[in-house]
Amino acid sequence: MVLLYLVCMDKDQRIKIPRQIASRYAGLTAAVVGNKVVAAGATTSEAITKAKKQFPKMKDEDIAVMTLPPKTGVWVL
Repeated sequence: MVLLYLVCMDKDQRIKIPRQIASRYAGLTAAVVGNKVVAAGATTSEAITKAKKQFPKMKDEDIAVMTLPPKTGVWVL
């Protein structure tokens, strides 16, 4: 399995996201707990709200949030 490495800037940690997961959530903001995408939404607040519904005791600062690049077009790094 080829891994796509994304950097979550607010937590300053590397999170390994498999390429097929990254393409599933392309163009969306993903909420990550541990190394697992637990929710996704069009905005950061939507992704965090969905994640908090699954993990009600989790604090906002314990949920990493990243915006995944869209599938089409050129990736600017």
